[in-house]
Amino acid sequence: MQCKIIQGTGRQSPYLECDPEASLVRDFFEADIQDTPDFAALILARASDSSTSFEISGNLFILSVHQGKFCLENQFDDTERLSGDWLFLETLLKDWINTQRK
Repeated sequence: MQCKIIQGTGRQSPYLECDPEASLVRDFFEADIQDTPDFAALILARASDSSTSFEISGNLFILSVHQGKFCLENQFDDTERLSGDWLFLETLLKDWINTQRK
């Protein structure tokens, strides 16, 4: 699972480019994280305040974090689900915030 942040040019906002395995992460950023660092910062704050697990809902996805793993679930399509290492998503969220604040 790999994603990288592509810095938009001109008026284009930054976006994620992901391999097929991580396409749900890209969709999560497009639908829920969007063009501001606010929701990403909220997720990271919840993660730092939570000792082991938390769950948060966005526009389209539910994000669950438990024991170093994350799970993304589409709220409206239970066939769209992805699990992975929390460090992967945490790093993307931090990088997204830094990109948005430039």
